[in-house]
Amino acid sequence: MIFDLPGVACFVNRLPCAAAIKPDSLKAMESEITRSAGLILPQLLVDVMAFGCTSGSLLIGPETVHARIKEVHPDALCTTPIEAASRALSTLEVRSIALITPYENDINRYLTAYLQENVCSVAIVGSWNEPIDARVGRISADTIRKAALEFGSSDAVDAVFISCTNLRALNIIGELESKLGKPVISSNQALGWHCLRLAAINSNLPHFGRLLSL
Repeated sequence: MIFDLPGVACFVNRLPCAAAIKPDSLKAMESEITRSAGLILPQLLVDVMAFGCTSGSLLIGPETVHARIKEVHPDALCTTPIEAASRALSTLEVRSIALITPYENDINRYLTAYLQENVCSVAIVGSWNEPIDARVGRISADTIRKAALEFGSSDAVDAVFISCTNLRALNIIGELESKLGKPVISSNQALGWHCLRLAAINSNLPHFGRLLSL
């Protein structure tokens, strides 16, 4: 785990969300962010708080997520997977990516447009078009590996972004980078990296990918 470091503690809470991954259900999570964040170390100082849903933070908007968190933790630095991944891709000076997601096309269109407007070109999109969140979590590491190697091998891309915090990709990133010779970013990896760096923790964890060496 990225946060398994001396002096680092990670506290987690969940919030209600619909079974289906749809734009309306993702936006609806906004109403639960403040309550959920307020149950984490209430009235105590938290250095960094993250909202752990890539598509949710995309649809709600990072600024709105920050505002909801700061209602209960006003001094915390905040991040979300979409802005953490964007910062990661920029830090790695990525120009063009293969985007791998579990989402249906309506969400893929939002995500592709956001990345192309703010970060880099999206040359390839590969998706399982899976609308049910519980089934996303059952997509195996081997299935993710095959998709990343297939789409990431294209000469049209210089990196791979595996989007969705419910995809279990963290422990295969080093292997994928070795085989592809390119950076591989996942939502959880980028979010963990951004949380650590916001907290001024600069530990070098290259087994989680190139990003964790920066």
